[in-house]
Amino acid sequence: MINNNVSVTKVGKTILVSTEEDWKNCIHNLIDSKKQFGITNNPILNDIEQDFVCLIKYIIENGIYYTFDLDSLYITRRYALNTQITTTSNETNLELISTNNFRSLGLNEVQHRLNKYFTSLVDPQIGVFNGHYRGIADSMPLIAFDGKLGSRDYDAYGRSNTYRDSYYTGILEALERYHGLGSLTVKSVVKTENELDRAGESFVPFKKFYHYDTFNFEQTHFDFPIYDSSQHLSWVKTYSVFENKSMLIPEQIAYFSCEQLENAKNEPRYISETSNGTALGSNWYEASIAAILELIERDSFLVHWYTKSKPKILNDNMNIDDQEIQMILGYLEYVDYKTHIFDITLETGIPTYWILLEYEGEDDTALSFYTAAGSNFNELKAIKSALIEASTSIKVFKEYMSAKYTDEELGLLRQDFFQVKQLEDHLYLFSDNSMRQYLDFALIKPEEISFNDSIARHKNIFCFSGSNQKDLFEALIGRINIVTKNIYITDLSTIFLNKMGFSCVKAHIPDFQNIGFGMQYQNINKDRLQQALAQNNLDGNLKKIFDCPHPFP
Repeated sequence: MINNNVSVTKVGKTILVSTEEDWKNCIHNLIDSKKQFGITNNPILNDIEQDFVCLIKYIIENGIYYTFDLDSLYITRRYALNTQITTTSNETNLELISTNNFRSLGLNEVQHRLNKYFTSLVDPQIGVFNGHYRGIADSMPLIAFDGKLGSRDYDAYGRSNTYRDSYYTGILEALERYHGLGSLTVKSVVKTENELDRAGESFVPFKKFYHYDTFNFEQTHFDFPIYDSSQHLSWVKTYSVFENKSMLIPEQIAYFSCEQLENAKNEPRYISETSNGTALGSNWYEASIAAILELIERDSFLVHWYTKSKPKILNDNMNIDDQEIQMILGYLEYVDYKTHIFDITLETGIPTYWILLEYEGEDDTALSFYTAAGSNFNELKAIKSALIEASTSIKVFKEYMSAKYTDEELGLLRQDFFQVKQLEDHLYLFSDNSMRQYLDFALIKPEEISFNDSIARHKNIFCFSGSNQKDLFEALIGRINIVTKNIYITDLSTIFLNKMGFSCVKAHIPDFQNIGFGMQYQNINKDRLQQALAQNNLDGNLKKIFDCPHPFP
């Protein structure tokens, strides 16, 4: 039976046939958001193209559409991806797990779920992502997926010890980045905090996240207007873990580039937000655990960095009993990098490590330093994740540096720290050995600790006796409550992501130290730094918090 409610569209060199409902509700938004190819509705068709459309009208149904490539003459069946925001149930798909691996899906199942939707996810004209390419890392495969949403180009990387693992991890990372950047369909409330207060609405005040002060406001490159509670903001739903209820949170806290989408409100950005705390999982709890671990990782590093507190350094890297870690350490030694592994675990007791690579070779174009960090319930996994990131990044960023920066520009970063304006600048500021002086607090006479002693100090703090991801989430929240009860989870999941069997959230802990990029946008939470110094008996202080931009990429 012929379906007459059919939309026929030409996108670039592709004829697309779908139901009118799918075109209106799903496909058009996704393609139009990329702004890369022209869209022609009801195009003039030649005989072959008309035959294709007539054939598809017999089999078309909601949720499925077909494309006809005018160059290859291939016909492809695809899923219509619904980008509407949905709420993930946090009581389903709970799995038996342990702290050694809180992820419930093996790679085979991940591959199966992603392959089903592959033709809709990856396509230069009509996919969520344009395509993929292999990075130049030689320690292990580094697979990147690139995409565009609104005016924002983005990419995401998969890093693992096999090409297959890196490839599918890359797609997961790209899905996480896509959902964290901004939403095409989110329904926000535009009001001032004063209006919300008078209406009796529950909301998270913007000032909880906003720690800019005179230092920031006086900088030439500080481009944000000063915020106060009379300013209109867009608000979206979040979940307060402690209060166990839905609240409102500023949209520009929930998403890190929402102002670059076509549906953006005419609203100035007041804060430099990042993807920190955004994570993907097989369910709400798994995603939330991963998101909170990232917040712990950045908070732990930045507390040590801003207060110049001496971290504990592992003195027996070669005794870490893990073959993959030893292979990475061997690779780094082969390419002339000394690997410093610092235990920077704070009061939550969640094992957190800072990897600092220091170049000791004779290549003047090599990065002198590279920083990465990892936080996990399992010490080996925390260290390994940071080592994987560092070892796969040094060659990529070396090539990027020579392609994007002149020697003069690199010199200016070191001469004037206020030239550090974006993420990559932080990394390349530390491309020169002269910056070692700002790392001396960690490198000169650090307290040494063996890996086994590092494990022992964590086991006495964080204990888990549950069996599933909900139990682990609650145990993790219990540890964070030592620091704060202000914990919020914003569900960023779309309908299409849920159908794939995944959830994406962004966790917010405003009383932690968040990361920012650009010297002028260092959003330093002095109350958190003072608290961490006291609760962890650290030896630092707040005298040099604006001394130098952090090296975290």
